[in-house]
Amino acid sequence: MQVHFKRKLFSLAVIGLQIIMLTSCDFWHHDKPDTLVEIDLTGRGMTLPKDMYGAYVKDINSVVVNKSKPGTGTLNAALDVATCLMELESNADTVKKTANGSESGNLHKWIINQGMVVSNHGQTYKTPSYYAVNMFSENKPDRVMPAKVTYLSSNLREDSTARLMQKEKNQSGVGIGTRRSSIYATAGIHEKQGLVIIKIVNAFNNPHEIKIVLNQKKQIKYKGEVTVLASKSIMDENSYRTPENVVPMTRELNGLKNTFYYKCPANSIVIINVRYKKGINGTGNCC
Repeated sequence: MQVHFKRKLFSLAVIGLQIIMLTSCDFWHHDKPDTLVEIDLTGRGMTLPKDMYGAYVKDINSVVVNKSKPGTGTLNAALDVATCLMELESNADTVKKTANGSESGNLHKWIINQGMVVSNHGQTYKTPSYYAVNMFSENKPDRVMPAKVTYLSSNLREDSTARLMQKEKNQSGVGIGTRRSSIYATAGIHEKQGLVIIKIVNAFNNPHEIKIVLNQKKQIKYKGEVTVLASKSIMDENSYRTPENVVPMTRELNGLKNTFYYKCPANSIVIINVRYKKGINGTGNCC
């Protein structure tokens, strides 16, 4: 009887230890989020023009150079392009689209001058900036929804502020082709495909755990996918020998809810598609 009782205690102790170990593993598996991205899906949002990226897509495929200008073929240049496109999406209702002298026209010229496609003697490769523009054009929402970025870590807030002050000290302002170390986010809805499209640029030199909150009444019950353009160094680029050194990679995301976590790689452009409802007539390539 006493032996049986001791064995029972030992079994309970082993089970308790297993529970503790599983809990610990789960705890360490998820880093504490240092950034919060809140997306409001309750309103109507802002409708984007249908031809938002038409000219960009046409030109990135037609403007071919025989030599990439120094610095324009790097991942760093692609990050600049992505942050400018996010700014354009966020202010699509106020930015003029027609005149070449407009803000949109200047941005268009600057992006195309990055040299998206490099070709010489029958060999061709595409720069990271090419892929950045393509990622945005292939993931264009019908409507842009409000997205708010909040730093949950005081160290992250201080780092972002310090880098901004240094940037302002070194130049007169932050404009086309310049960005500060920060986390940028925009979001929108594609009604026909039933997708929430979330775009994030992590301009920091280290990865960050991001808590993403979709504010809407219905619970997300479908899966999604994420496409990432990143590399070990912001100075990495493609070449004739390594044409796919810096290219987007896509994978599925499962078990998504209205609140989920994503570890954003350092110096990366990330697009997350989350299906929040079934697409009309089953349309939609994602999820």
